[in-house]
Amino acid sequence: MEGHKEVLLDIEDLKSRSLLRKDGSLVLTDVDGATVWQTSTNSSSLDVGEQSFWNSGNLVLKDAHGKILWQSFDFPTDTLLPNQPFTKSKKLISTLGRGTFGTGYFSFYFDNDNVLKLMYDGPDISSLYWPDPDYSVFLNGRTNYNSSRIAVLDDSGNFLSSDKLQFSASDMGVGVKRRLTMDYDGNLRLYSLNSLTGFWVITWEAMAELCKVHGICGRNGICIYTPQPKCSCPPGYDVVDTSNLNKGCKPKFNLTCSQSQQVKFVQIQQVDFYGLISTIANPFHLTIAENFAWRIAGAKHLAIG
Repeated sequence: MEGHKEVLLDIEDLKSRSLLRKDGSLVLTDVDGATVWQTSTNSSSLDVGEQSFWNSGNLVLKDAHGKILWQSFDFPTDTLLPNQPFTKSKKLISTLGRGTFGTGYFSFYFDNDNVLKLMYDGPDISSLYWPDPDYSVFLNGRTNYNSSRIAVLDDSGNFLSSDKLQFSASDMGVGVKRRLTMDYDGNLRLYSLNSLTGFWVITWEAMAELCKVHGICGRNGICIYTPQPKCSCPPGYDVVDTSNLNKGCKPKFNLTCSQSQQVKFVQIQQVDFYGLISTIANPFHLTIAENFAWRIAGAKHLAIG
């Protein structure tokens, strides 16, 4: 192969470049020429002879004999395309926010029990929230007996998985462009492209109630419906970042755990501070709960079922 093939990519109005170099590596550079991403095909033993972009959305590097050396379908980001195999070694990981490309905190993956799950993996805690963690695998309509761990979205908009997870696009049928995306708000959504308007339309989503997504409002944050989901703070707390309510809330007070410190316990209805529960006990009187909270060093809130 002589020289390299070059394709201009317009990313945020910056002339980034995709280069297929002599050493066989496919490289993405920014406007300053710095490498921001590259494939692992830069080896003298790998004779890359062809770069092609298939109608399926798969970017492929082949050798001179037509053998696939690298393909983008093996490295999903936040999106799965039709006929792209989703296996135990793959994850869909959200971005940090709308219009950003940083790695977020939500992921869709096969867990060690062979079941597809959604997880929040934030700076402070990690928490599984789909399928419903309050129910068993079988009550959630899944099975963990099939260890093949493979799933696929077909051309008709049907998603089929080895753990018995099945769903279909509301506009099910061939001839429609679709994508399954792990969105930045923690919801897994299936989108279909409206060929007339050019907009992506939601045709299925995992979470009907967005406030049940763990981590959506950050540490100490409370998700409320207004009627759209909105993040707020409990009494005595302020938002960490007013420009991004998803970063959670910080206390206005300095808790010293001293019996002489003046404190007030506030009851908040229909609130669950998941991921911060140190013990589980039967329901008991609020006075007993207050005394229990004092015995937990650093406790700033107490969740009582």
